[in-house]
Amino acid sequence: MAMQTTSPVLLSIEVLIYVVLMLQVLLRRQIEEVEEYLLAYLGLSLILILLWLTRLTIHAMPMPPVEAIVSWTKVVPALAFGALTMAFVRQTRWAPAWLMGSVGLFALSVALQFGWPLEGPVVALIIRVLLWSLALGGATAIVLSTYRRQTSPLHRNRLHYWLVILVLLASAEGMSLGTGFVVQAASRVLRWAAAGLATYAILQVHAPDLRTLVRVALRFLALTGMLSLIFFGILTAVQRVGWPTITQRGSLLLTSLIALVMAILLPGLLNLSGDVLSRLIFGAAYDEQEVVRHYSQSVSNILDIDRLAAAAFDVISQVFNLQHGALVLIQSTGTGHSTMLPVRGHGNVSTQLLEVETFGTLMNRFRQGTPFAQYDIDMLPAYRRIPETERQWSNDMQMELFVPIRSQDEVIGLLALGPRRSGEPFRRNDLNLLSTLADQTVPALKNAQMVQDMRRLNLDISQLNTELESMNRTKTDFIGITSHELRTPLSQVSGYSEILAEELGANSPLSAFVDGLVKGTARLTEIVEVMLDVSRLDVGKLTLKRMSVDLHHVIQGAAEEWTQALQERGHTLIVEGLEALPTLEGDQERLQQVFSQLINNAIKYTPDGGLIEITGQGHAESSGLFVEVIVEDNGIGIDQDDQHRIFDKFYRTGDLMKHSTGKTKFKGAGPGLGLSLAKGIIDAHSGRVWVESRGHDEESCPGSSFHVLLPVRPPGYKPEMADTIVRRGSLGKWGSP
Repeated sequence: MAMQTTSPVLLSIEVLIYVVLMLQVLLRRQIEEVEEYLLAYLGLSLILILLWLTRLTIHAMPMPPVEAIVSWTKVVPALAFGALTMAFVRQTRWAPAWLMGSVGLFALSVALQFGWPLEGPVVALIIRVLLWSLALGGATAIVLSTYRRQTSPLHRNRLHYWLVILVLLASAEGMSLGTGFVVQAASRVLRWAAAGLATYAILQVHAPDLRTLVRVALRFLALTGMLSLIFFGILTAVQRVGWPTITQRGSLLLTSLIALVMAILLPGLLNLSGDVLSRLIFGAAYDEQEVVRHYSQSVSNILDIDRLAAAAFDVISQVFNLQHGALVLIQSTGTGHSTMLPVRGHGNVSTQLLEVETFGTLMNRFRQGTPFAQYDIDMLPAYRRIPETERQWSNDMQMELFVPIRSQDEVIGLLALGPRRSGEPFRRNDLNLLSTLADQTVPALKNAQMVQDMRRLNLDISQLNTELESMNRTKTDFIGITSHELRTPLSQVSGYSEILAEELGANSPLSAFVDGLVKGTARLTEIVEVMLDVSRLDVGKLTLKRMSVDLHHVIQGAAEEWTQALQERGHTLIVEGLEALPTLEGDQERLQQVFSQLINNAIKYTPDGGLIEITGQGHAESSGLFVEVIVEDNGIGIDQDDQHRIFDKFYRTGDLMKHSTGKTKFKGAGPGLGLSLAKGIIDAHSGRVWVESRGHDEESCPGSSFHVLLPVRPPGYKPEMADTIVRRGSLGKWGSP
């Protein structure tokens, strides 16, 4: 009778509990799929409890017997809990099939229980027992198999809670077989606890570590027991001593003395005991300051990325006993994306490169600067829509924790930590220490990245130089091949043109055309010869016929080539200081080619009626005797930016479209090979050529001076050298108007 009167009270409390739990789920902003199964489990339990409560309180209403309703309250929630377990471990594909099959079997058991389609109460009972066993047994098997596959401590912690729930449900079912109010009440309380804990485990993504809670409880119980033993021992010792002759005042003094001794010794004893128990229960602790100091010393002054990753995780893996870890480099591509490249620091790590959006979900989370768990990517709704490539990359990494490395507001890397070998999750003090270590990594990582960028830049420059050399060789080959191919037809055109000119005579009306043909062919032949010489210089096949050379005669020969051009342009060419120059070892023909190009250059870039001066002087230096020849004009000058490039092949200053087409006309055209050829010949003589000019100005005409410095003897030539007197020679003129 007590059971009949008290059960409605328990059932009413249970109804209230299920309503509160369902409201907690329904008040969430977004209901996930697993929460829908939780609502189904709570709702079915609530309906059956209401049905049971109604049957007990309203006797006149036609309803199934109490025994049937009680059996349903055991089987139906268990079946729903099996589907809820599938959803909890993210195996929702089979959950609907589980529910449909369970509903069909339960409907069959109900039909058998009420004699339709045949009498079978025993069969119905067997089916209900099998359904309950399969539901909780299947849920247990699913949780255990998932637990074995899972390596993440945070995921395993959620499964710990679910295993506790299964134990509560099994215990509740076992107690429900007993009789008596206390046993039945305990059974109902265990069901309430299971429902409440299931709701908490699903709604609270970051539940406290269950093993840590157990260890804290054990530590508390152990310390409490030790303290109780200490007090018990002291009181027992005082009672046994007795001291019958001691007065009341003496007893008070003794008690005060004992209390004082305990106040002095007990705190230290408790701290020592607490440290010992913590080491026994939680394992050895670390000294944060010592770890930070050791880490800073290990990573400082390392300029190689691979060595930096190895040094960093050599310390981190020892402190946290990691299975594996990596240093992830993050660099912006400048196109709204960033690359994430793992560098192995400890253990086996996937080093696959990932490209992410610079302001995407993951990068925004890393930009916050706080450690971020892989568990969050798996569980939090905010990360359900991240690209599949990013989710797959993080899964392949098999990391437990990512600690951002930030320089100001920029994320330059991550410390990626795998699971601990002990299976322990990272605690709050661990996260604080790792954040400090990430800050210590910033200068070392930035220095290493700078060195890496410099190495990559040097490699790119080296590859570019190789490509440029290849292009230059191709260009040189083209020049050489083209020049060789042009020489034969040009020789034919030149020969036939001269024959035709002789046959026609000077009085022929076609003589002017033939004369132009002869001059054009000669000009083209000259350009081809220069191109051939330049190509020989490029491939190192320009041979010098060395002899004793008198520069005065060389320059005189070069000047005579331009006598007509000097007269046509009205230029004055003055040569002085060359007769007294010492003879030098060189190729007379090639040197005359050099000064011919320099004189031609001065003629072209000096306005009509200009002055060109050629002077020379000797230099006695520690490395030997040198001769310097200067070709100076009062022309339009050369811009400062062009002075280091005018000796490059095919380079011409100014607007090429404004150049004239004549060989010696003002700013006349040309292939841009003359000065390049001159420099090549001078280099072959171990000499040097350079230009000096105050700039380019066609109004004031600042002029230019080309300096040619040649050794009297080539390097390695050591004859007895006669005394040489350097003096200014006589004045000579060519082409005076």
